Amino acid sequence: MLKKLEKLYAVLMLVYLAEALIPTNQTVAEQGRNLNHANVLAQMALFPILGILLFLHRERILAGLWRSGWLLAICTLTMVSAAWSIDPAFTLRRAVILLATTLFGVYLATCFDWEEQTGLFGWMTIVCVLGSFVLIVFFPEYGLSHDLHFGSWKGMFPHKNALGMKMAFGILLLYFTKPQEIPAWVRNATIAGAIILLIFSGSATPVVSAAFCLAVFPLLHITRVKSKGTLPLWVPLIPFALCLAVLLVEGSTLVLDTLGKDTTLTGRTPLWAAVADAIKLRPWLGYGYAVFWVGGNVDSLTVIKIAGWSAPHAHNGYLDTCLDLGFAGLGVFLAGVGVALSRALKLFQEATTREEKWPLVFLLFFLAYNVTESSIFRTHTFLWLPYTWTFVALALQRSEASETVREPAMIPEYTA
Repeated sequence: MLKKLEKLYAVLMLVYLAEALIPTNQTVAEQGRNLNHANVLAQMALFPILGILLFLHRERILAGLWRSGWLLAICTLTMVSAAWSIDPAFTLRRAVILLATTLFGVYLATCFDWEEQTGLFGWMTIVCVLGSFVLIVFFPEYGLSHDLHFGSWKGMFPHKNALGMKMAFGILLLYFTKPQEIPAWVRNATIAGAIILLIFSGSATPVVSAAFCLAVFPLLHITRVKSKGTLPLWVPLIPFALCLAVLLVEGSTLVLDTLGKDTTLTGRTPLWAAVADAIKLRPWLGYGYAVFWVGGNVDSLTVIKIAGWSAPHAHNGYLDTCLDLGFAGLGVFLAGVGVALSRALKLFQEATTREEKWPLVFLLFFLAYNVTESSIFRTHTFLWLPYTWTFVALALQRSEASETVREPAMIPEYTA
């Protein structure tokens, strides 16, 4: 019974961190001003429970934290950035929320087995799909956009892009992992519903990111080839890759028109240029975690003026990381991603089931999505949570594999 209640809490926490717990009929600007009280109440209800669970499972949590060096380095840097932040108190509050979110990811990776972990994210997707359809059909004042993207589906989420991202994530998760505790017909129906929601959200980035992962997935199997006596299989693919690159460059306008975008990627390219100029002013440590786009500071107002529209973030996770923590923060993040990719690739090469291939697929989706959106370790953008879960789960898997190798009775070939 306690385990079931713990799972129920985990799903509820996932829904909250996905921004689906508090539906709104307000515009994005109004949400920033008026939803603080609701978020504070939710945090006061959910995070103390997390504290209790972290204490009860402290041995497992500490084991996970021991293998989470790069994650803790980022969290520490966000807190320390309050020292040079243009709004120290705000930075510190957001850094504490980021730390709590990271600890929740560590909790998921250490206190549940792999099947349970994927099941929790699967049930979160089911709740979000069902809830989104209910709001869209019966409460369109909440389920549909009422801002610049009037009429676009946003379901339980504050913005259509948020709906699109969670649906793309859920589709990939349920397709690759197939959690056994979720009946097959429920999983298939959820994938179908998520596809419909993704299409009608009108959000291009998650569609392109998910399509990229599905297209690259067959090619990744080349890395599983062990033979060294023949020509590497990737060599014949070089002409194909070059032709594909030419087609993408020459046909970029057609592709953008199909996705409903212009050559500026809906104003992103001038925004990126203006953000790059702002980064040059504070290149090494940034402006402080999470403060650049709030409070109307002079530099952000200059960026908005040059870009010609009121951007809520840089629409690029890597640029936002530089704004927050400078090249130091970006370096720490990329180092951690490199470690995770190396472990995920090794697991992919040795995988005997499709579930073991999921971590590499997710990391590719995570990296691709952040090219035109911003969801690295910004609070309330969700993808940092599954990244934390994946990072720690891979670290624990590697540790368990090392311990198995050192046990001679289990693997005879290592006894010589």
